[in-house]
Amino acid sequence: MESFAARVKRELQSVTRMPTHCRRAQKAGYEIFSGERSEWFDPKKDCCIRAFIRGAFVAAGTVSDPAGSYHFEITCPDEESAVGMLSLLEVCGMEPKEMQRKGSCVIYIKEGRQIRDLLTMMGAPVSMMNFENARILKEVRGGVNRRVNCETGNINKTVAAGLKQAAAIRVLEERGILADLPDSLRETAQLRLDNPDATIGELGEMSSPPVSKSGINHRLRKLCALAKPFQGEEVS
Repeated sequence: MESFAARVKRELQSVTRMPTHCRRAQKAGYEIFSGERSEWFDPKKDCCIRAFIRGAFVAAGTVSDPAGSYHFEITCPDEESAVGMLSLLEVCGMEPKEMQRKGSCVIYIKEGRQIRDLLTMMGAPVSMMNFENARILKEVRGGVNRRVNCETGNINKTVAAGLKQAAAIRVLEERGILADLPDSLRETAQLRLDNPDATIGELGEMSSPPVSKSGINHRLRKLCALAKPFQGEEVS
């Protein structure tokens, strides 16, 4: 199966209609980064810079499938070409980084939006759309997963708090303290015993008349505070 990088290169190689000066820049980029040419070519116009980077990428570049991690890179044959490529990418508004791999200098970018813009800039709109669709889908899935994890965490906290409160209320019940409390506290205590996994808001709505979250919270804190001195003790 053809890789994403191979599809990008095939699309870039189909770009043939361009001015002579851009054609010259693209050829220079290809020759320098494939090791066929040693002297540096310094493109001046924006269109020539794009053509030069396109040629360099076809010769010595790769880009990962956006369904996985984001990674665009060009392997440079020497330090001069590395410095030159860094400069050209920065001129284009990118934020490239440099690393050494097996004695060669590699210029790379790992930010999804920058890679998308690079694909557009080099003249690969089809690959750019495929990349962007995969990037957006991944970000949407990531957002959904984060929300699910957050909601799961909140549910776990609610359940843990409910069980703790119910345990405190049972202590008060076992010691005969609950029966002597005001009606409002006894009502909230019974609602918590009957609904250990309910949220504070839900307990408030079940109350008669309905009670605010802060009101229910205050009652539950009061019940827990009353039970605290007796928790861990045996009932005689």
